[in-house]
Amino acid sequence: MISLLNKGLEPISLEIIQDCNNTTHQSTFVEYPKFIEVKRDSDTLTIEAQVIANCCHNFLGEAEVVGNDTLKLVYTSYGGFCSCACMFSLRYKFDTTFEAHCHILNRVTINGSEITGVIPKKD
Repeated sequence: MISLLNKGLEPISLEIIQDCNNTTHQSTFVEYPKFIEVKRDSDTLTIEAQVIANCCHNFLGEAEVVGNDTLKLVYTSYGGFCSCACMFSLRYKFDTTFEAHCHILNRVTINGSEITGVIPKKD
């Protein structure tokens, strides 16, 4: 949390914006997690990602700053175990009001994935 605040970010929320979508073919699971959108609106940074998890799970989220320019998102799925996996869409939101006083982050990763997203510059 301190590393986020030192970079001018304050976590607002983690939402599930699309519950279990079991139409995603299992052969494409290796393509996940993936970023759908990374955007800024006024003083809010919104990051939407799709992840694969057990169909019956819910999510907890965390974030930290890695290096000088990377926001690392972390999600943990939890709950009862079902015999299926599916794709969920998650939305992380951060307040960026104080970011102007700090070094602005450029990239975002999720759960240690090699896949990165680009954080747009603040206007």
